[in-house]
Amino acid sequence: MKHKKYIFLITFIVLFITTLTSCNTSKISYTAEISPPEKNNISLYGTWIVENTLVPLDFTESKPNTSSLLGTYLIFTKDKADINSSEYFNLNYKIKSVCAEDYFINSYKLNPKSINFRSDYIKVVTLSSENVFLNNFAFINEDSVVTSFNDILYYLKRVDDKETTETSKSKASQLIENISPTITSSLIQSDSMVEEEKDSLENNLTQSGILLGLKSYEKKDTETPYLINDNVMEPTYRTLWISFNGYYVNPVKEVPTILLPRKTGFWRIDVNRVLGNNYVQDYLSAIPLNSNSSTQKNSRPLYEDIEFNHLLDINFIGNDYLSLNYKGITLEKNETSYFNYEFMRMISIDTLYSNNETSIPIKKILGESGYTLLQEGAIAFLNSVDDKTKNSLNSSVDELSYGVTRENGQWILKGSLDIIDKAAKGTLCSFPIPMVPPRELVSFDTLYPSWLSIKEKVPEAVDAYSSPIENFVIILTDKKILLYSMENGVLSSSSLLEIDLKEGEIPVMSQWATGNYVDSWTETVNLLKNNLKD
Repeated sequence: MKHKKYIFLITFIVLFITTLTSCNTSKISYTAEISPPEKNNISLYGTWIVENTLVPLDFTESKPNTSSLLGTYLIFTKDKADINSSEYFNLNYKIKSVCAEDYFINSYKLNPKSINFRSDYIKVVTLSSENVFLNNFAFINEDSVVTSFNDILYYLKRVDDKETTETSKSKASQLIENISPTITSSLIQSDSMVEEEKDSLENNLTQSGILLGLKSYEKKDTETPYLINDNVMEPTYRTLWISFNGYYVNPVKEVPTILLPRKTGFWRIDVNRVLGNNYVQDYLSAIPLNSNSSTQKNSRPLYEDIEFNHLLDINFIGNDYLSLNYKGITLEKNETSYFNYEFMRMISIDTLYSNNETSIPIKKILGESGYTLLQEGAIAFLNSVDDKTKNSLNSSVDELSYGVTRENGQWILKGSLDIIDKAAKGTLCSFPIPMVPPRELVSFDTLYPSWLSIKEKVPEAVDAYSSPIENFVIILTDKKILLYSMENGVLSSSSLLEIDLKEGEIPVMSQWATGNYVDSWTETVNLLKNNLKD
């Protein structure tokens, strides 16, 4: 299992994202334009040679034999594909145009510039045979593609764009002598990237479990002191404890709060909404379970002599940090129009507990490179919007304006620009930061098997979480949580567990336990459940 830490996923995770940026609060659509290959367009038809491989920089141990495919050829026609000496029939080709940076970074932690790909979008051909997925082929240009076999990325070069002929096979053979050496890729890493998982994960562990924090919304009346006429949706949170011992699923536990495991023990995270005469304000609280104390919030409102709503959503909960989304509306004294705002912040849990809530600058967690990428993302966003939107935003991105959100089966970093025009709507203008969240934020977020394999098994899947010891996978649809056992990367024929999700419910936390910690965490969950009943 150890070599899996150094190599890429077996197949591309297709991100159906049609834009790098968004300026709305609605969920990003991952659907791209799909069409069959046509003549005079990107097409796999013809003969291709496996020219070289792409291996990560830190790939030093348990290196597989990457040379076995070098110099081999792949042949594609309308009705037949010859791949690695295997023949496939009843083919279906589909072309998708996806965001290149998102595609490579989120799938492989790979900067597309490191393979000399400079375009914003990339064409990806998905090939299936008899309705069974075979592989994805990402076009660097018309005659060069990147694909993967047995967990290794390969460059393919077009030999002939005609259908299979002995001549094209001969051309492929002639090129074998000119094979390029293995290429080492450039990974986008934070200043303190995740080290190797501890050797304990390689022990004969048979049980693992996940504390899954979930957020949903409840409709509230829009009477005073709410300043908006639309339906007010108040977020509510719960935690599910789901564990599997390798043979059967243990009873699922639920607590109506966020139960967070930390190095100092378990903590409880809550959001409390306070309604005053002229305001609505959300407060965060963080309480260690082994302490009789609690966070004491000053009852004094955020603003004086004005009407306001100051609401917050938790987007992500890590061991030491919370990613929050603040949204509000104010009516200042002697003013007749409302001012809307929305922004992202990263909060230290320790400062929250000490009643000194502090937003963390991006440099503290992600270093100078993180701040640089935040600035570059902001510039790209501003260049992509119309003048009216641009003029309503602060062109200088605040180093506090970033956070973590869940998209397409991964925790990703995002930045945001603050609204400075009082007449503008308070809609969050966010953009992705092309950087892998470090261990300080995300302790474990490796998906195995690949997202494509999961989507093939459960087409309606929208999210998934894999156990660190690879014995089960949690798959989320819009309505349910499904648990599949896993052996040698193969999911069980049917789900072993189904849990209903509330309408619009999404994850905000995923914390894993393995081995003896599973029993310990189970006891803690049971203790909290009993205390909440009292």
